[in-house]
Amino acid sequence: MIERPVFVVAPPRSGATALFRSLAGAPGIFSAQGAILDGIFELDPQNRDWDSNRLTAADVEPRSVEELRGRLKGGLVDSQGNRPGLDATGVRWADGQPRNALRVPFLAAIAPDAQFVYVHRDPSETVPAMLNV
Repeated sequence: MIERPVFVVAPPRSGATALFRSLAGAPGIFSAQGAILDGIFELDPQNRDWDSNRLTAADVEPRSVEELRGRLKGGLVDSQGNRPGLDATGVRWADGQPRNALRVPFLAAIAPDAQFVYVHRDPSETVPAMLNV
């Protein structure tokens, strides 16, 4: 169903949200409402004795991937709030969750045709913005 998903990868306060919103507003692009990977039992840091949300290719498990697919089928919408049809193919999913920066190997393993957009901003500009949040 999903082909060539687009993942925005960036540190906080780098402008990634603005880029993601622009992508999500483009015709034919669908995004999930909320963090689609959060709450999947096998991937939850709390259930794996982790202290971070980092995911690698070694974390790919059939059950978690199947749950992710189910969530995507039920949770993707375009900028107008429309869902892809039940028999839709070639759906483009864009995701701009900040945690994507910690999950690139995992996302590349579950979606080998994914495109990653890295947003870079000078740290001297982002650090003060992060401290003022």
